[in-house]
Amino acid sequence: MEFQVNRDILISSLQTVSRGVSHQSTLPILSCVFLQLDNKLLTLRSTNLEFSLLDQITTKNGADGVAVVSARLITEIVKSLPPGNVTIKSSGQDDKNLEISSGNNQFKLNVMSPDDFPAFPEVESQVEIELEGRNLLKALRQVKKSISKDETRPVLNGGLLEVKGQKLRLVATDSYRLSLADIEVRKATEATAIIPGKVLEEIERIIPTGREKVVLLLGNSQAMVKAGKVTLVTRLVEGNFPKYERIIPEKFSTEVELDKQELESLLARAIIVAEKNMVVNVGVSSKKVTVFARSEGIGELAGEIVARGEVKEKLNIAFNVRYFLDGVSSLSGETVSLAINSNSAPVMISSPGKDRFKYIVMPVKTGIQAGAS
Repeated sequence: MEFQVNRDILISSLQTVSRGVSHQSTLPILSCVFLQLDNKLLTLRSTNLEFSLLDQITTKNGADGVAVVSARLITEIVKSLPPGNVTIKSSGQDDKNLEISSGNNQFKLNVMSPDDFPAFPEVESQVEIELEGRNLLKALRQVKKSISKDETRPVLNGGLLEVKGQKLRLVATDSYRLSLADIEVRKATEATAIIPGKVLEEIERIIPTGREKVVLLLGNSQAMVKAGKVTLVTRLVEGNFPKYERIIPEKFSTEVELDKQELESLLARAIIVAEKNMVVNVGVSSKKVTVFARSEGIGELAGEIVARGEVKEKLNIAFNVRYFLDGVSSLSGETVSLAINSNSAPVMISSPGKDRFKYIVMPVKTGIQAGAS
């Protein structure tokens, strides 16, 4: 194998696929990147056996071949070289080495047997969806904060992808809050899949921010995402996602609207004094929303924001302030809608008529009191 390629293009590709290598496995080959040149097209891939990454770049003066080399070493070496073209070629008896050179700089790395590197997974697609990258990216960023970090419940460590008719829904919950985002797609076969939370973060990194198309394939045990020349294949989480629809009230007795930026700023200030218990009390009336936080030995904060809406009775509800702020900050509109039934029922946070995102947060059982008048 021998080829020339622009240093910056190669660095970008190596950094992309290096996120799929394993740093803790007892199998050394999983810390490597697989390079394959075919008719000047260089394919780079990696795997940690949970998910696999593949990228492709065009090279110059190619001679076909394969090599498996440490992902960390080749990335650090290429980054250390001066701008311009980099030459990479196999050398030594039976191609036991990989030479990397640029100008007067030359490195020689040991390689591993390509036969020992796992094959790239093939997904037997049950459902294929094409959508704009920016729409999927927005939905992922909105729901990811609700993914549970509790590893004793694996199904909550991932995000639910649910296909129904012309809608792709992403759902995540950690039992304390729930995020739900809908994306319009072309009509597809109904399907559900739970993708690991860590993999959703990697998918977020490879998705373009514009109108470029992303292809999503869902199989029985695996899923594939294609974004440009980058492909990611992941194993799905086994198990049944909770029946999340049951905790979303069908109607609300109280709904108020208020300025998002004002509420974000007020909640951020509340975190400063609520750092010990993370509890904030939210009072709701037809004309204003009040926020009160207090920690013994630190101090307290009281603030209010003008609100509009129909309120049958004044409400005082205690929340984890970080959870509440996460929901508000995930909205894309300029106005926040709070939909409430009682002091102890879930509260829905959304942007009225502006967003396909809903955030449900549970009140905490005990809180400090600050009335809304």
